[in-house]
Amino acid sequence: MEPVPVGSPFMFRNGDMGLRRPGVLGNLACARCALHNSFPRGEAPYASHLLSTQPFFPDGGVLRS
Repeated sequence: MEPVPVGSPFMFRNGDMGLRRPGVLGNLACARCALHNSFPRGEAPYASHLLSTQPFFPDGGVLRS
């Protein structure tokens, strides 16, 4: 497997705080789809911006409740 960096938006910039969380969740879904899409091609995707924001990651969890 060849390592492949995955670049996708994470932050959703909008002045309306009510739209920010759904926007970030949509960007996370986009990044997950990019990761999922690369596996059938024999790639080893790496998306540090996705991993470091997950609740299980130490001191991460931007979307923690």
